[in-house]
Amino acid sequence: MKKKLYIGIDGGGSNSRLSAIDHNGKEIARTNAGSVNLTSVSEARVKKNISQLFETLHELQDATPVYVMFSSAGADTPDYIQSYKTILNGPLAKFSVEPTVHVINEGECLLRTLWNQHQGKDILDLVILVIAGTGIISFSCSEPTGIQRKSGWGHIIDDMGGAYWVAHQSLRLAIRNAELESNTGLLKDTLHYIGLTHNQSLIDYVYKDPNYREKIAALCPFFIEWSHTHTTQNDASAYCAQGIQTILNQTINEWCTQIHAHIDEYKRAMAKIKTLQREKISIRVYTTGSLITSTHMFEALKSSMPHDLKKTLYIPPFEACYGAALLAQHYSS
Repeated sequence: MKKKLYIGIDGGGSNSRLSAIDHNGKEIARTNAGSVNLTSVSEARVKKNISQLFETLHELQDATPVYVMFSSAGADTPDYIQSYKTILNGPLAKFSVEPTVHVINEGECLLRTLWNQHQGKDILDLVILVIAGTGIISFSCSEPTGIQRKSGWGHIIDDMGGAYWVAHQSLRLAIRNAELESNTGLLKDTLHYIGLTHNQSLIDYVYKDPNYREKIAALCPFFIEWSHTHTTQNDASAYCAQGIQTILNQTINEWCTQIHAHIDEYKRAMAKIKTLQREKISIRVYTTGSLITSTHMFEALKSSMPHDLKKTLYIPPFEACYGAALLAQHYSS
């Protein structure tokens, strides 16, 4: 009899990961691929990347998936959920047993897993999850409110607080200062980092690639590092460095605003049912995503939070794909 596997997929805006675990929670396989987000890349590319995620599992002779928890940004509407299930039918048809498939938003998936981890162990009133990678979205979970969501509108409507937004604003700063102030330092260094030779080549670099959002977001670490190394210089570059620092401060303020919005929502819900007996509520704030978990940004967020919330800030104890696999195991039992 083949070993049962529980599959978790974390479909980020730029990269995707699959984790396969057994009934003991031991990870049997881990694979990586590009974005599987239907809202940001083509369906053909999503199919290719999902197939790539399952390639290693198809080679396993003594194990087969029984439950697949597919989590991705944008997996919220019935149409998208059905589209993902249809795409998954391709690679899943190659297994001897047809697994159960659950499609869920990536943030809600991780939040449910984190909430489950505390049940029966801690007296916890509220769990908040802020995801800031390519984009940004936040969730919270509590008994009176259930699951609540904020942000996640995408880069066209409002993506303030994500890596794409930070890099886009920094790129605009570089271009405007080069054109209006003849301060070319930041733009010249940006072009060199990308591997471009002249200003106009930026147009082709961005507009001829349908995955421009990922390419711009990938510039975020460069801009953060550049701002740190040029802030104290006594030249025109310091002005641009301070401008990027302002963008980063706006980002941190946005994270704090969303955290407080979730807390206020919980307090209003408790006040309505008049059961807030304790003055101090037990909260855990988790952060994940390439931008918010970078050392500098995580520490900056912690220093910006009120004293009573500093100790509530955590990075999840497992990666999102492994958390999705744990949730698959939980749902199957």
